[in-house]
Amino acid sequence: MQELRFLDRLILRSIFHKLRQYTIDLGYFPDISQYGDNPTPAQIADYKAQLLQIKNDKGFYIELFSESSSRHKGEKECPRIVVSLDRSFNGEIGAPPNQIIKNEGLGTYSKGALPGQSANIIVAVYLISHNSEQTYILNGIKDNVIGERNYISFYGLPENDPFYIYRTGYYNLDDPTENTTERGYLYTVPDAFLGDMVIYDDNIPAIKEIKVDIPEPKDDGLIIP
Repeated sequence: MQELRFLDRLILRSIFHKLRQYTIDLGYFPDISQYGDNPTPAQIADYKAQLLQIKNDKGFYIELFSESSSRHKGEKECPRIVVSLDRSFNGEIGAPPNQIIKNEGLGTYSKGALPGQSANIIVAVYLISHNSEQTYILNGIKDNVIGERNYISFYGLPENDPFYIYRTGYYNLDDPTENTTERGYLYTVPDAFLGDMVIYDDNIPAIKEIKVDIPEPKDDGLIIP
């Protein structure tokens, strides 16, 4: 049985970590990857000290969330970037059946099929801020990482080709009662095959030689009985 292929999750994670790393490089958030999956009390204290230092140096730090907007997380804290999977629509291309692919290093070929229809994946990037300075910086991070269109590398898969992404929408969710500015930017990743290839035959031998020369018939001459 083949493993599930969560391409939509991988695309969302790749965008999130690209934004996160750029925010860290600018000095607006600590690099929490240095603490591992189970941080010690000392590491937690160090993380809080770094947040305080960033706030003292720059006036604020920038948090990143994925999957849901902070409007679903109770009180809004700013500034914040939220990356969320919005929806998907049918793409523009389909995959032909019975594709032949090579098993690298095995000397044989496989026959399989991708899903018959691609999907356009819609990703929303929310920028939530309290004032114009925060808004400009959040916009600068978004613009430098994604822009209006870009190619994004898959997170954790440097050997894979990057995926294409471009902006297709925008709306605002400003909340005067909370004194927050929330802008949503919609991006489309076009023609992604969400399912994995289903292999029907993985042991097709390679063709060694194809001959196109037709041998001349032999003439043994006239035979008299």
